[in-house]
Amino acid sequence: MAKINGLAEALELLAAKDHSHTLDELADVEVEGASDGKILQKIAGKWGLGDRGYTASEINNIVAGLAASDHQHTITDVTGLSAQLANIATELAGKAGSAAVSQALSEKAAKSEALLLTKARVTDDGRFEINKGTVESPNWVEYRSGGGLPVGHVSWCFFSRPLPGHIFLENQIISKAMYPELYAWALPDAVPAATRKAGQWAKIDGKDELRAPDTEGYFLRSLEAGREIGSAQEDAFKQHSHAQKVNGYDYDTHSTASHPHASGTTYSMPARWSTARTSEEGADETRPRNLAYKLQIKAFDIISDPALVQAASVVSKVDELIAEVSALKASQSGIGQQWHDVKAQRSVGTVYSNPTMRPMGVYVSGIKTSWGHLEVSDNGTNWIIVGEISGAYQAQMFTEVPPNHFYRVTGGIINYWAERR
Repeated sequence: MAKINGLAEALELLAAKDHSHTLDELADVEVEGASDGKILQKIAGKWGLGDRGYTASEINNIVAGLAASDHQHTITDVTGLSAQLANIATELAGKAGSAAVSQALSEKAAKSEALLLTKARVTDDGRFEINKGTVESPNWVEYRSGGGLPVGHVSWCFFSRPLPGHIFLENQIISKAMYPELYAWALPDAVPAATRKAGQWAKIDGKDELRAPDTEGYFLRSLEAGREIGSAQEDAFKQHSHAQKVNGYDYDTHSTASHPHASGTTYSMPARWSTARTSEEGADETRPRNLAYKLQIKAFDIISDPALVQAASVVSKVDELIAEVSALKASQSGIGQQWHDVKAQRSVGTVYSNPTMRPMGVYVSGIKTSWGHLEVSDNGTNWIIVGEISGAYQAQMFTEVPPNHFYRVTGGIINYWAERR
């Protein structure tokens, strides 16, 4: 806790889970007690005692008796409307002496009824939909308070904070209690945590919680054959080769034969040229030119209730703390790392670097033929000796190499070379 800035102070500001307040502890209440049946009422900017209250049961009964703000009625639900329309149709038909007027009014009434029935509806699963099309060609769209985007919609966020109703996708815990719609939508695709890949949703055993995908540091690629949703793919070059030439002569075809030097002198190409390799160049990964932003996901409709907004803020802060702790654990040497036998890829006198974002362990075992050292450097120029091959017997050397630091062995015969990363 001491390593997380502000955590101890933030926890001290939280109230106990179970606590209470008396009336006289509230700054805007002018009374300290009340008899049975009294309620608090806002009077002239202050809270005082009122004389009439409603029980929860009474309020529920009142609300149950109210019509929804958006609701429908058929013509038959409106008392006397059908009879009145029929009377008007009969009267007009009698005055005009034509059945066409009656027919037109009947068609108008039928169309009005159809319009009432096709402007809005509530689906069997409880979603409220509105018709953005016509009566003849309806276009039913789910109505939401969050700008029309459905929960689960993913987009790039060009700000340091997500848009209203959204959260960042950054490997955090998503609880059913806080984000019920997002939880329900993601659950069918969630996999067991033990087999989860970076871009997948994971189930938390024994809890109504999911872990969001870890998208940090990845580009997005359309799904292709042989891969699954959320699977991560490391960077790579497409396999290719380069011809090795000197003054226009290819090593592959002149590895042992003689060829004229530019000065006219004849030289032989040693056979070893056929196994020559170019030197290491480049950065610690293959990447195009890019900009760094975060992915955000629509997690809930916009909340207007101040209490819920405060609760969401607290949960967001807790998620941030969890992410910081997870990052701290991930930065520790040895956690989640594996040992690799790299003797075949290592040689004496060559400089290597740690391209990972974590400290890596380097173990070398060798025998002295000439003095040899295990050395490290933070810039590839200034070297510090951390181990030595100084005797006829096998010597063991080990060191931790921080991210973006360099290491090398300067002499001796190497028997073993292993790295933990």
